[in-house]
Formats: sequence, C-alpha cells, structure tokens
Amino acid sequence: MTLAPGREATGPGMSPDGGRAQAADGRQWTYLCGACPEGWPMTARSLPASLPKVTIPTVTIGELEANYSMYCKALRLLVREGRTLKKIQRTVCWHRLEQLHQCLPSQYKDPDYLFLLLRRETNRKAAGLPCPS
Repeated sequence: MTLAPGREATGPGMSPDGGRAQAADGRQWTYLCGACPEGWPMTARSLPASLPKVTIPTVTIGELEANYSMYCKALRLLVREGRTLKKIQRTVCWHRLEQLHQCLPSQYKDPDYLFLLLRRETNRKAAGLPCPS
C-alpha cells in the first residue's frame, strides 16, 4: 500500500503493508496493489466480513503436462464458439497453457500461437476450404 509522505495507515484492521481494512461502518475492504486507504479508491472492493479467504490451488508441471490435451480441447471449443481473445485469456485453460509454455517453451507452443492456428482452422471450415495437413 502506498501512502503519501508523512502519512500512516490508521484505524482497526489497517496495515501499512496493504491487505484488508475495516471501514467505520463495519464494511471490510481489500486493497489491491498501490491503493491508498484515503478516499476509498475505485480499486478497492467491498467484502462482507464473513467472507472466507480464497486460496489459489497450485498445479505441478506434471499435472499441467498430463492435462495438456484437455486444455487444448477447451481452447478449441472456445474458439469454435466464437469467443474473443480477451475473453479466452481470462479462462483457466489459457492460464494453464501459458504456464506450460513459460516453463517448457521448447515443448509447448505459446497460447497466442495456438489461438491463431485454431482461429484459422475454424475460419477455413466456415468458408468451406480444406484445412492443410
């Protein structure tokens, strides 16, 4: 959390390193990177006090490799449905394909490249053209 020089984060539940804070009316707030408690910025979200913390599951490289074909199939289905690249980039399959490419770039293609190949294939089929082998 960044504060103006000479200011300190104060109040119940507020910490200078960011995280959660509690407003005077009892609402819980979660600060995203660089948010300041003063003025309740647009990057803060109101959360109910009873909301449990969310844990992000970790996936091993072996699990990613074992499910590679499933991620490709999901990507193919999303492309066939006509989803935009922005929407596809928010999916789990996209993130997993990205992780694989970042960890093992010589073995797994970039998801952007896979998306373009699948989009080209889908467009050729829609136009009635044969797909190159």
